Amino acid sequence: MFYDLLPEGRIGIDAASRGMRRIAVMLTPSWKRRMRALRWAALGLGLIAGSYFAVLSYPQPAFAYHVSYRQFDVWSDRPIDAGISTVLDDATRRLKTSELYSSEQRFRIFFCNATWRMGLYGLFQTGTGGLVYS
Repeated sequence: MFYDLLPEGRIGIDAASRGMRRIAVMLTPSWKRRMRALRWAALGLGLIAGSYFAVLSYPQPAFAYHVSYRQFDVWSDRPIDAGISTVLDDATRRLKTSELYSSEQRFRIFFCNATWRMGLYGLFQTGTGGLVYS
């Protein structure tokens, strides 16, 4: 491959049309191995990031217990107490005082009791009491 060496030391493609020197760049086998390793590393990093995004987007399979109550879907990694309906009724009463509230809204609530699960779904913030995403 041929690339043009600009006076500032940068490599350009169209410098030959301006009468500048040309240099030849040979891709040695070690350089090819490095590029191949870099491509695989980038692919692996992309797969990890994509998998993490998928886990964050669809967390339901990671939670074994589910309760639907009115406009709430509650998910947990431990059994959900029957008294959750009282808590959700109180939350609904408080939400109705907001001008942003609509009765058509659905709320998905996920309880992470395990520390590792809170770290995974809480974007590595394990010391928080909870997080809200909209």
